Amino acid sequence: MEIHYLRHAVTVANYESISKAAKYLHMAQPNLSNSIKTLETDLGIRIFIRNSKGVQLTEEGKEFIIYAESILQQIDSLEARYFTQQDETIRIRMSVARSSHLAMLLINYLKKITLSYTVHFKETTAFEVINDVASGVSEIGVTKYSNSQKEYFTQLANRKNLIIEPFAKHQSVLLMSQNHPLANSKKITLEMLSEFTEIIHGDFKEPISLTPSRLANNMVPTKNKIFIYDRGSLMLFLSQMNDTFMWTANTNQGLLNNYGLVEKNCQEVDSKLYDAFIYPKNKLLSNECKEIKSLIKEQAKKNFI
Repeated sequence: MEIHYLRHAVTVANYESISKAAKYLHMAQPNLSNSIKTLETDLGIRIFIRNSKGVQLTEEGKEFIIYAESILQQIDSLEARYFTQQDETIRIRMSVARSSHLAMLLINYLKKITLSYTVHFKETTAFEVINDVASGVSEIGVTKYSNSQKEYFTQLANRKNLIIEPFAKHQSVLLMSQNHPLANSKKITLEMLSEFTEIIHGDFKEPISLTPSRLANNMVPTKNKIFIYDRGSLMLFLSQMNDTFMWTANTNQGLLNNYGLVEKNCQEVDSKLYDAFIYPKNKLLSNECKEIKSLIKEQAKKNFI
């Protein structure tokens, strides 16, 4: 049985879809299907059942995926510990929910490293951060969730044999162009926002979108909504369309200056966003990840509530 078959099966289980898993793995869908069939034949069990929405784990499949994730985590741990020592190359595999703060922190960390290094820094959705760590794509992750999402993400992490460790919380704020009609307003209400265009992260399979309807007791629909899947494009829309806004956590001041954006409070919304580390249970993190984890926690004490 080939190790890559295990990674294929775990990825399909995470996405509950052959096509979406194939896209994530950069594989042709028929090749991934054949990989799963070969694995099922070798094991003599049925791992997945196809349904109208994608695929579903069988009871035997659920048990197999638990073992597969554990094996992959141990393999990744061995590679991180011993392969790095052999060639004196630092290896960092990290997935984070979109964050300018974390990108700058990693940049500053790498500037101080004298050894050679290989870094995989993936900025993705809060949900996919968990999948990346569970499948071994990343050694550690940093995810983000709101009050209403806390139970969902905690249960998801436990189900995938991961530790979820909250380390910071932010006040939810409005992000908009400095030329937005409300940019100079001292008081912003949900009703005032209803006339404008809301930018929303179009995250795949997020349990709850962070919109005013989820943050306030009374729903005030916005005039227009734009779902965007890339942070660079998101910042461009906000800076170039003066009628747009989005709900977010605190943004790096340098990024605000570069795009001509401002942060504003909405008195009617008092919602907190939480940052949390994601890493496997019963697995030692590499020294590099431990250092980065400590730096992130140190920065959080300075910048967040």
